[in-house]
Amino acid sequence: MGTRIDVDDLRRRDLRGANLAGADLRGANLAGLDLRRADLSGADLRGADVSGADLGDANLSGVAARGAKFHRARLVSADLTGADLTATNLTATDLSGACLGGATLLHAILATADLGGADLAGADLRHAVLVGARLETACLRGARLDGAILGRTEPRAAAVDGTDPARPPRPGGRRPGRRGDGGTGRKKGR
Repeated sequence: MGTRIDVDDLRRRDLRGANLAGADLRGANLAGLDLRRADLSGADLRGADVSGADLGDANLSGVAARGAKFHRARLVSADLTGADLTATNLTATDLSGACLGGATLLHAILATADLGGADLAGADLRHAVLVGARLETACLRGARLDGAILGRTEPRAAAVDGTDPARPPRPGGRRPGRRGDGGTGRKKGR
């Protein structure tokens, strides 16, 4: 268990780039804080309120955030590799470009979340709510989606097999334009 942090003290400090690795922040009110580029790896955020906080480019790998609230938080390009986000509220959260490889999002609420370009390879999204979530160019290879509620979500552009979803395969498995030649096999100018 990490060191218990005085949240009132945190509110008085500039937390951009702060080292809070392994910190005990259970039940803390971190709503609206600027934690860009902060290191929260291995921190305990169970039951914390991180709503509206800016965690862009932050390291949250291995964080325990079961039951936390990240409503409308900004986690652009954040590292959440192996994070436990079970039953976490991520409604309307911006997770574009985030790395959630191997993360546990069991029963998480990701309604209207932006997961564009996010890496969810191997993530556990069983029974997660993804209604209205943006999944364009997200990587879902090996992700578990059994029982997930997709609703209006449009995963058609999400890569579930490691291929480029915007380029349908040609007969024989080749995808057009993969060599930068428009699929012709010829160099430009020939």
